[in-house]
Amino acid sequence: MKITETRSSPNQSDRRGNIPRLICYHMTEGSFASALDWTMRSAAQVSYHFVVAEDGRIAQTVPLNRMAWAQGTTAADPPDNRHWSRSKLPLVKKLRGNVNQYSVGIGCAGRSGTPLPAAQLNALVWLTQHIQAEVRRLYNHTIPFDRRHLVGHFEINPRTKPGCPGRAFPWDELLTRLTDTQTRPAESAPAPPATNNLTHTVVAGDTLWALAERYLGNGNRWPEIQALNGGPTQCDPHSLRIGTKLKIPGGSS
Repeated sequence: MKITETRSSPNQSDRRGNIPRLICYHMTEGSFASALDWTMRSAAQVSYHFVVAEDGRIAQTVPLNRMAWAQGTTAADPPDNRHWSRSKLPLVKKLRGNVNQYSVGIGCAGRSGTPLPAAQLNALVWLTQHIQAEVRRLYNHTIPFDRRHLVGHFEINPRTKPGCPGRAFPWDELLTRLTDTQTRPAESAPAPPATNNLTHTVVAGDTLWALAERYLGNGNRWPEIQALNGGPTQCDPHSLRIGTKLKIPGGSS
């Protein structure tokens, strides 16, 4: 799976040194094409980092090191209905201010209350993993796969967006599939014969997911690299040491 197209929304700005700490999911309340068209209009004052189509296509409209205008929070005084203090999330109450500065926004084409098609959910799982890996590469920070950090628009703006992304959004399945890829036992991913192995020296920003994507063509195959290098106890995906030599199972240079 991959990002199928890249555009540049005019509705973006600098993160002002903030690290992405949340991934926020939205329903666009329309088609993939209409969502992209809307985010390309300056007058809309709205954008997402990514838009995911019902058939699994993924468009990126704002780079991850830039701020998309998706969450719609304010720091008004006195507080209005979109003020950050209205949020239900402890992390927002801790960090305060414009949530766009420390979040990644994903717009899912479709309407609230309608279940996501299988292709769209598959793309959303892949995209969430991709975002985690890219944020780790760019900022040396890992966004946890839990409901404190993977959130809905209604949790950030409960007064103005109480129904986004809606009750039909598959939180349980999304989290199950994401955490399953992180906790899958090494035995479930046997390593190929040693004669086919390559060696990679870890540099700053490397992750097992990124190495699997690079050498094996699929980031979800990272447990194969972990298994070949001593399993979870010897090869922690969250603390790779620079200079460590990792064996890559049957990879291509």
